Amino acid sequence: MRMPWELEWDVEPPCTELAKPLVINVAPGQMMTMRGQNPHLAYSPREIADQVIAAHKEGATMWHVHPRHPEEGHMFFSLAERARLHIEMCDYVFAECPDIITDPGEGDMPPPDWEGMIPKFETINAERRHAPSFKDLLAADKGGSRYCEVSVVNCHTFVSGDVVVVETPRSWASAVEYFQKNGIKPELAAYNDVSLHEIKKYLIEPGLVQKPYLIDLCMGVHNTVDIHNTMEGMEHLMRYVRALPQDSVWQCIAGGRNLLPITAAAVMLGADVVRVGMEEGIYRYPHQDNIITNCAEMVRAVADIARAVGRPIATPAQAREILGLKAR
Repeated sequence: MRMPWELEWDVEPPCTELAKPLVINVAPGQMMTMRGQNPHLAYSPREIADQVIAAHKEGATMWHVHPRHPEEGHMFFSLAERARLHIEMCDYVFAECPDIITDPGEGDMPPPDWEGMIPKFETINAERRHAPSFKDLLAADKGGSRYCEVSVVNCHTFVSGDVVVVETPRSWASAVEYFQKNGIKPELAAYNDVSLHEIKKYLIEPGLVQKPYLIDLCMGVHNTVDIHNTMEGMEHLMRYVRALPQDSVWQCIAGGRNLLPITAAAVMLGADVVRVGMEEGIYRYPHQDNIITNCAEMVRAVADIARAVGRPIATPAQAREILGLKAR
């Protein structure tokens, strides 16, 4: 018999957001963070692979990869050399983690030609930008996509310092078509609220993208929304999540000082994927100057947060099912 003062917690239905497995995507780094900022960054294929393998042991089932110059850390080399380094990294990783999901960054980004203020489409389409970078990766798997199962489509003109990469809705659509034709899942990167709205308007509503839609909610990285103020970062994340289209699988990509708190919030809000590592930040905590020493420590931190609230970490097979990828 229930007493009159008892609360009815025993009949409250379960909250389902935290029941689904969490996919952790590890990002070892790219040239916008260099050893002058973090001396622990990996540059060579073997160093990067070791970071990924250690992170995989902590629960990462996906890795976001950029080939770097083995000594200098930059990414300014020929497409053939980029493909060679990429394949070398992958082969090291696959030897220890045969079922990990490979998520390379965008292809080559040559500057467009212009007609007045309009970039010529033939200089920003997938045949100009993506095909030259991905053809060797596809050929290495005899036409399969093991070396590039998922890849980013930046759905916003990209600005970082003095670097500008022009993107338009037509270039996004071209990239989506190219990736899907070659068995690569497009990862649609939203840089702000407008970007997310335009992903829905120009890609999803016309039916150009296969379900489930993999959408990145980017914050604090490149020229996305600033999240240095924790409360504003949380508010922006919640606005993002409310605006997601149906049938979306969403990934939180947070960067800067607040990368761990915002990623933790995304775990609580039911993110399907969170990306962590050494690409998006230098410091582990927002209020301290302890530099991240390896990717595994960040994957472990996020996995511990998820487990603390009862959320399971996705196995490789579960991650593939969540993302709509074929089994391996």
